Amino acid sequence: MRPQDVKYSNLPLGVSLAMAEVVLLLVIAGLVKLTAADVSVITALVARYLFCLPILLIVGIRVHGANAITVARPRPLAIRILVGLLGLGFYFAALDHIALAKVTAIGQTATLFVTLLAPFLLAEQIGWRRWSACILGFAGTVILIEPGTSGWNPLGTVLALAAAVFGSLVLIMLRRIGQYESPVTSAIWYNGTGAVLFISLQLALDLPLPDAGRDTLILVALGVIASMQQIALSTSHRFAPASTLATLRYLSIPLGMIAGMVFFDEVVTGQFILGSCIVIAASIFIIYRERVTSGAQAHAPEKMSGK
Repeated sequence: MRPQDVKYSNLPLGVSLAMAEVVLLLVIAGLVKLTAADVSVITALVARYLFCLPILLIVGIRVHGANAITVARPRPLAIRILVGLLGLGFYFAALDHIALAKVTAIGQTATLFVTLLAPFLLAEQIGWRRWSACILGFAGTVILIEPGTSGWNPLGTVLALAAAVFGSLVLIMLRRIGQYESPVTSAIWYNGTGAVLFISLQLALDLPLPDAGRDTLILVALGVIASMQQIALSTSHRFAPASTLATLRYLSIPLGMIAGMVFFDEVVTGQFILGSCIVIAASIFIIYRERVTSGAQAHAPEKMSGK
């Protein structure tokens, strides 16, 4: 069955879940930034992965029972876990150095990196339209980064771009493992591995735990909200097409601007807005062309068979 032939049971619910996921992701970023002065990135990652696990385990056992942690193909899942851990690590680190709005906007360039890497990792044929949109999108990225300005932070920018690159690799791996692995099983292994890894780093580096009760509560909330965000993301795809949901993720850019200005006194420039608009337009066009191309490929066998 072609994706365009699937009848989704509740489009408004799917869209609502996708928008909730965008908001929850921004809340997570805000909580990380809120504790950045007192809590190390490693400690924040410990909380993110550790406190995310209980709800995911409950959901996994309820849905799959004893098979909640059964993996069909360990190697691709291991690669997905590795790139996911690196991507989130760079993302949290970037929030320590540059504005929330800028990290959010740079993060949305993952679609551009998917287009750039797909021919090599997925053997996809990318037409000139998508290549042109990709180049335009990267031009918009340079504009929104605002190199050389007073707020220019090379380290934070590199970390945010690294997060976007590894985020694109996560998307590519999810395309592969999504065909044979349950989303909740993948999430359990991903978060379980992250918890073990960052707890080990926390102990090995002898990093201090937060003293303030406020910071502890924020870190617990960070993990719980992360589990809700992952559940909302995976569940939304049951009710609405991926192409529709993908465009909604770009709401995070204007929402990130608002959150940054209201809660962190960030300054949003016209250059940043212009670059963000270019990235959004280029990425949405790429998503549109992917849908058109996949539809044409799906119809090709029907034409050849005379249907």
